[in-house]
Amino acid sequence: MMENSNGNNGEGKVLNFIEARRKLMEEHGTTSRGARSPLLEPIRKALKAPANAPLFDSFIHAPDSNYDLIRNLVEDHDIQAPAKEIFQALAHLGIEKLLNEAREQYRPDFWRQSVDTARAATRLAIAVSDWSSAEKIWLKLEERAIENGSPDPKLQQQVLFELGALLTRRGEHDSATEYYLLCETLARADNDLSRLASIRIQLGGAFLELKQSDEALRCFQMADDYLREGAPDKTLAADIALGAAIAHAQMGDLEQALSGLERSLEISANGGAPATRAAAFFHRSRVLGALGRNSDAFDSLASAIGVAREDDNLDSRITLLYELFDVCVECGRWGDFFLELLSCMDRVHAAEQFRLLGSLLVLSAKANSERGLLHLALRNLEEAAYLYNAYEDADRFEEVNHAIERLRAEISKQKNPS
Repeated sequence: MMENSNGNNGEGKVLNFIEARRKLMEEHGTTSRGARSPLLEPIRKALKAPANAPLFDSFIHAPDSNYDLIRNLVEDHDIQAPAKEIFQALAHLGIEKLLNEAREQYRPDFWRQSVDTARAATRLAIAVSDWSSAEKIWLKLEERAIENGSPDPKLQQQVLFELGALLTRRGEHDSATEYYLLCETLARADNDLSRLASIRIQLGGAFLELKQSDEALRCFQMADDYLREGAPDKTLAADIALGAAIAHAQMGDLEQALSGLERSLEISANGGAPATRAAAFFHRSRVLGALGRNSDAFDSLASAIGVAREDDNLDSRITLLYELFDVCVECGRWGDFFLELLSCMDRVHAAEQFRLLGSLLVLSAKANSERGLLHLALRNLEEAAYLYNAYEDADRFEEVNHAIERLRAEISKQKNPS
């Protein structure tokens, strides 16, 4: 009886919190540029064309797949605007479509499909950095559930968990913590040990970002306790070992951190998520670097890149390559570095993800400049500037042009020393 009372009280807290959050979003939430775009109606009309409908369906689930669609809109339907503005308008229309689908799919006793659709809408919102719309997607799904009576507590847990993860990704760790704690209140009511472990892992991650290492470590220890009571789960176990190791590293206990990272890698070798395995290699590299083992740090980071390569995660590969550059400055393994860089460039070309090539060219310029090959670095930057201009990325184009000016001045100074 006590548990039911706690559960009902928890549900009331959840509904009150979500209602307060919804009002806050209505009063202060930003409206995306896509929602205000004058392109919405002409694009909406153009998307009814037989050639565009399947491209739009592909786009809303994979936002990177937009080049053919944008080209059709510009060339066949005379949509005259920068590609970035067309992309934002398309994303808004995609979110609108997916949110309607999620509402239609919702049934009180069958809501998982609507959650999957809401996730797709969230990915689309994040692709255009529309965090306000991303949060509203989940608030509207909860609203839809309330329209059909008292929502399933499992759905409420899922919505709160997704909102916590969203705010964690945005860097709003204090707000994320509120969502996770409310989710935990509901999960305790039905003794969902797996969910409780997952929540404590996410809470631990939020405390790590806030540099509250002791609190983070307690969260991971609680998650481990929940996991021991419930069914074995290698994915969660690897996450727990990873999080605890990062907490130890923040506290300066590097040997304990290294041991925990090895444990996470051992678990994830047979059942962990690729992202967890890559993160363990990455943090292992950081710890090894702090211990002065720079060549070992390079190898560990190269292993993280290998995981991203197997998972065909180009964004992750590029991020890790920038980290590899920093390690390479310390250990000088430029041959190995350029092999990884060229491999990533080859994959970008094969996947026709040319928007990513600019970052790789800038990185190549940094490496060539570090090695004293300034003319090669200049050529890399000029190619990057051409790409950013072609993709109408004004901020990066300006940034690279400033770098070109500085490099040209340095080359001129070397030719004509005073």
